[in-house]
Amino acid sequence: MISTLRNKKKLTAFALWFVIAAFVGTIFFVWGMGDKTAEANLAVDVDGVKISSTEFQQKVESTRENFRRLFGNNVDQLLKNDTIEKTVMNQVINEALLTNEAKRLKIPVSDAEVASYIQSMQAFQTDGKFDKERYTEILSRNRMTPQIFEASVKSDITVQKMTEIIKKSVTVSDAEIINEYNYRNTQAVVSFIEFSADDALSGVKFTDADITKYYEANKETYRVPQKADFKVIIFDPATYVPDIKVTDAEIEAYFIKNKEALSQPEEVKASHILIKVSDFKNDKEANEKFQLAKKVLAEIKAGADFAEEAKKYSEDASAKDGGELGYFPRGQMVVPFETAAFALKTGEVSDIVKTQYGFHIIKVTDHKQPTNPTIEQVRDVVIEAIKQEKGQASFRTAVYEKYKEIVNASNISAYNEKAEQKLPVAEIKGITETGEGTPLAAMPDVLKKIMNLNKTEISQLVDLGNKKMIFEMTEKYESYIPKLDDIKANVTDDYKAVKSLEATKNIAKGYLGSASLKDASDKSGKVFSVSPAFIRSEPIAGLGMNNELMDSIFSAKPVSFLKEPYVLGRKVYLVQVDSLTKPSKDKLDEQKEQISSALLGVKSAEALKDYINALKKQAVIKASPRYQQYMQ
Repeated sequence: MISTLRNKKKLTAFALWFVIAAFVGTIFFVWGMGDKTAEANLAVDVDGVKISSTEFQQKVESTRENFRRLFGNNVDQLLKNDTIEKTVMNQVINEALLTNEAKRLKIPVSDAEVASYIQSMQAFQTDGKFDKERYTEILSRNRMTPQIFEASVKSDITVQKMTEIIKKSVTVSDAEIINEYNYRNTQAVVSFIEFSADDALSGVKFTDADITKYYEANKETYRVPQKADFKVIIFDPATYVPDIKVTDAEIEAYFIKNKEALSQPEEVKASHILIKVSDFKNDKEANEKFQLAKKVLAEIKAGADFAEEAKKYSEDASAKDGGELGYFPRGQMVVPFETAAFALKTGEVSDIVKTQYGFHIIKVTDHKQPTNPTIEQVRDVVIEAIKQEKGQASFRTAVYEKYKEIVNASNISAYNEKAEQKLPVAEIKGITETGEGTPLAAMPDVLKKIMNLNKTEISQLVDLGNKKMIFEMTEKYESYIPKLDDIKANVTDDYKAVKSLEATKNIAKGYLGSASLKDASDKSGKVFSVSPAFIRSEPIAGLGMNNELMDSIFSAKPVSFLKEPYVLGRKVYLVQVDSLTKPSKDKLDEQKEQISSALLGVKSAEALKDYINALKKQAVIKASPRYQQYMQ
């Protein structure tokens, strides 16, 4: 089962969708929030559970923002064709179905469970403890009452419980584990002959009629995309220097509001050596690692340099830096590590500290005590912060006022014709819908909007980093397909490339009737290569890594040709499977737990999918016309 998923052609897309779903699942959602509003502004109704347009869009934007923080602006290129909207729609429908099913099965969620869940959320904690004042303040900033938020948490816990019940209904048998073990570890050896399509280029014969026919069949590939020219005004806050005054009342108000941020929490600067333990249930491994940690600690106490010992023994990424972790406050490290680190004085080394990661030896190199400054001590810092805030607000206001003036004048060109002080204008020519070669390439939403402008029309204000921009379209060039005479040389080259590759594949196929690859080598006059032994998850020396190729190899009979030549770029390979060797059972016990866990994960996901699909067949799901495009 896991192997089936692994070998799907669209595994990358599957993984991306899975990650999106994981992100969506971390965002709390409030079902039926404001019935009248939901009715008037409905996105989808799932058996009476109504999700409003506002709620749906909020969840989409939250998910998009999470991805943007993870992948940067490139996320817009990764998530094309309404991927997020479709996934969010699927997720909210699934959650509604599971919520209703949990109610039908009377799965309980107590107030104590809700309280415990909320209190464990770091966003509502101060110094590792739940802070009720912080809780109400954060909810207030997000225009949400505790009652509404707690209802959303209860709904989320209900869905989680329902999900766990379904997932725990599956088991993994020993036979499935053995099959997967064999699948992963069977070794293959192949032989192959390489044929180059470039060798056949000179032999390709063609007429003008052939080129015309090829052009007609493939003309869309030669389409020149729509392009446009723009005038652009860029507003840069770095060149905007307003005269900002700060009053004593503003300083006092800012200090009171941001006192916690202006204070310095207690911090330690530490280094550590980590001896990892993969499984504490394995007494042999745990004891061996503990003995190694004792040995390293003894060497340090005997005078060995801590940083050098870290480079030599530590299994943490910080090893290359001598175990250096930098400064950290309370609440950032796991509890046993934090407790030991904050108990040490500067220069002291801990005894062996056990965490879920293994055994640590910690050295504290500095200790910063918490500070609680007076308003006078941080006055200059506060003034600068207020100036920055006011400056940003003033910049936004100034840009917006200038934008209104440009709109009133009709466009940038008209404004500059009449203005005494003209605005500096840049020109960008030949922008396409992909924005290739411009900073807008990573901003498809912006590109779509400005490419939909009419000639002489201006855009809304566009954010690019901390700058703001206004676009005026000065010319638009519609997409077109060039005439054959204008691109005949390119079309001819493409035709020859295609035909030479086809000819090379036919040459390789001609040797499939040979008695063996050596026989084919003798007949063709080409030297054959023999690969080292490899398993499915490893690239083949000389052939690389390809799922379809792997499928063909591991499903073939030993000492036989693959049914079709393997094509890689301009190379064609005649491949013979020399041997397929099943693994011994020596490492089965070692891999059994990991394989079982992986299989259980796949079967659990399949069980959940099947259960939800069954619920969908019985449910009445109605999306408003605007949102039907996101239904799958």
